[in-house]
Amino acid sequence: MGLYYYLTTNPKIKLFKLNIASLENNLSMSFFYEFYLTDLNMDAFICGK
Repeated sequence: MGLYYYLTTNPKIKLFKLNIASLENNLSMSFFYEFYLTDLNMDAFICGK
């Protein structure tokens, strides 16, 4: 989960850490979710375990 680690430790996007944790706690074990990081101008796709 290198991308997940980057997203949750990068100081510019700490904001997303709680959102990601919330999604992991509320969605099923197998899922995909995405969000747009405007500051980095990129799309991030994260797959749950």
